Parts: sequence; C-alpha cells; structure tokens
Amino acid sequence: SFNACQYPAFFAMTTVLVSAGSLGRGNGLVEFGFALAYLFAPGLGALLLKRIELGGIILVGVTAASWAILVLWVLSLPASVRSETERSSIRADFLASLQFIREHAGLRALVLLLAWTNLSFGMLEVLMTPLILGFADVDGLALILTLGGIGMLAGSGTMTLWGGPTQKSLGVLGFLGLQGVLLFAAVLKPSVPWFAAGAF
Repeated sequence: SFNACQYPAFFAMTTVLVSAGSLGRGNGLVEFGFALAYLFAPGLGALLLKRIELGGIILVGVTAASWAILVLWVLSLPASVRSETERSSIRADFLASLQFIREHAGLRALVLLLAWTNLSFGMLEVLMTPLILGFADVDGLALILTLGGIGMLAGSGTMTLWGGPTQKSLGVLGFLGLQGVLLFAAVLKPSVPWFAAGAF
C-alpha cells in the first residue's frame, strides 16, 4: 500500500529531474537499481540474518529509510515545478490528471494497458513460487529467481546504455508482447531449464 503512494511520486520526480532526451536512460538506471535489489537482497538478507540477526536487519532498514528521507529532503525540484505544486492541491492535481488522460486517447490506452499488466504481474508474483515448487525443489526455485534477476539486470542495463527505441509506444507494446510470449512458453513445459529461460 505504501508503494502505491511512493512509486508514482518517485517516477514523477524522475521525469522532472531528467531531460526528455535522457528519460529512457534514466528509467533504465532506476530499473537497474531495482534489479540489483531483486538479485542480491535475498542472499544478502540470509547472510545478515545469520550475522546480525533480526534486530540488526531492522536497524539496517531504518538507516536506509532515513538516508532516503534525507536525500529527498536535500533534493530540490526546479523552480517552475515547485511553484506550480505550491499553488495546487492533491484533489486539483488528481482531477487535472484525469482530465488530461481523458483528452488524450493514446495516453488513456497506455494507462489501461499498464494497469492490466501490473494487475496480471501482481497475481503472477504471488503464484509463481508455489507453481515452481510444484515441479522443482528449493534449489530449482533459487536458480529460476536468480536467472530472472540477471535478466532484469541485463534489460535495465541495456536501457541505460541504449535509451530505448525512438517510438516509445511501439517499444512498450513490443517488449510487453515479447514478455507475454516468454511467460506463456515457460509454462508449456514444467521444467527448471525451460522455466529459467522464460524467466530470464
């Protein structure tokens, strides 16, 4: 529930702080950070649990959150954006955003597509672990999740260096379609190598 408030603000700040020409690279760098956390956090968490136990992990989490709050406190938005936000309210911004989406058919279609995609992947993330454990052991699950993290790392690194296609909407549709094909192919044959290839 906190992510529902955090992520929209986080990505909105990215569009403000990064120029339009570098937005693809900026988003790729953001996803690169998420990929690093996805790939290394489980193993690092297990190691820290043995070394500093749960109390130490909570302290690390509080320290990391405090550092993030400090960065946001120091970080300043451009003056034009800051002056606009000071004159508006949450309700006014929400209504203005709905009106803007309503007036742009392409943006409306993109919002509906991403909403459905996020809903589908939310269900997938919950069901994936028991699905894999139905035909593989814990080591197989770890291998699949690790290769999925490596794939995420490779994709975000590519976006950071490349910046994405010129036609952004076609890029979104093309990569979502490819993602769907790979997920569908992964469940056709319930085996660790096949599923790991699809996760990558």
